[in-house]
Amino acid sequence: MAINNVQAALVAAISVGVAVTSGATPANAFRIGGSVDFAPSGSMAANGTTVTALFSNSTVLPADPDFSPAGTSVNVANLPLVVTSPMTASHNGIASFISGFQYQGQSAVFDLLAGTDNIFISSVIGTMSADLTFNGVIRSATGNSLLANVTGTFSGAENIFTTDNDFSINLSATPVPTPALLPGLLGMGLGIARKRKQQSDAVA
Repeated sequence: MAINNVQAALVAAISVGVAVTSGATPANAFRIGGSVDFAPSGSMAANGTTVTALFSNSTVLPADPDFSPAGTSVNVANLPLVVTSPMTASHNGIASFISGFQYQGQSAVFDLLAGTDNIFISSVIGTMSADLTFNGVIRSATGNSLLANVTGTFSGAENIFTTDNDFSINLSATPVPTPALLPGLLGMGLGIARKRKQQSDAVA
């Protein structure tokens, strides 16, 4: 199967998962803090430039007991931001963007969905900051179970002249009533992607 078809199916699958598992279940809070550096840094970022947020010393802050305890070290993957205007940037989806934590007693990972219109500001005096609102899912690290739908925020700033390069990530996770198996959702996603292609071919 062509890679574009697989990607389309995965996007459709996650959309299906969000649609079929959304409900009134109370959300859980997950907070992470640490240090962030932007690369390249120290200059105004031109449109089309990719600036990558590099995270370190990432730990769980006091949060909901359904997540790993406060103080637990977690892994946060690099986040490439594509500058789209003097004050905005976009990002692609990243599988296992956050890993190394537990959710409701299971080893889990957080998959980040693509986003646009993120606030990103760079300056000629060596400062950069980013503020993102994003969506994603939490799934089991050892299987294919969809555990929660997630909305969240990221805020981080770097000053090359100081050591005040802090970031915070806040996740609000709404657990699914019954873990949804991603292979089944992928099959539904493939059907949706195939139907969309057939409709597109009919229009053409």
